[in-house]
Amino acid sequence: MSTLDNPIMENNSASSPWQIAIRYGLILGLIGIVLSLILYLLTGGSNFPSNAWIFFAVIGVGSIIINIVGQVLATKAYRTEIGGYISFGKAFQAAFFTALVAIGVGLIWQVFNETVLIGDMEQYTENVSKLFMEPFGMDPDAIEQALDAQRPLYKGLARNLLNTLMSGVIGSAIFSLIVGAAMKKTPPEV
Repeated sequence: MSTLDNPIMENNSASSPWQIAIRYGLILGLIGIVLSLILYLLTGGSNFPSNAWIFFAVIGVGSIIINIVGQVLATKAYRTEIGGYISFGKAFQAAFFTALVAIGVGLIWQVFNETVLIGDMEQYTENVSKLFMEPFGMDPDAIEQALDAQRPLYKGLARNLLNTLMSGVIGSAIFSLIVGAAMKKTPPEV
């Protein structure tokens, strides 16, 4: 009779969000790889067409939206698995763990991408930066000064991986807080 009085299933409340996070995180990571490849192919690798910045912007915003949707779907799946109700903390965990798995897949891809596909990441990053500055009418001297200031930031694979990890974890934590708050569902007061 206590199960009817308490709609949260006791045996499922201890369920870990990691199983669902791994499934959804792998899917998000693979989608990220596909988007990265599409971007690389659409922009011509390292020889960018003049309008390539549009592709970067669209795919960048699209990937953020896809990741948020993936976190919502993972959290919803976890909430269903544990009986239909979820606290803010558990909802945050489901969303954040999903993002961590996706970040892990992305880091593995980044190693391959920077060492095999692109090769000279420093030159590629410089080309991308110029691509964003030139269409807005920046003076060539100002572009060169901006690139000089940026060059120390893109030295080596380890630093790039660390930058990706730090920005990914911080951004994902923020989005996970929002997803957790939105997906939280408490049982009705009886």
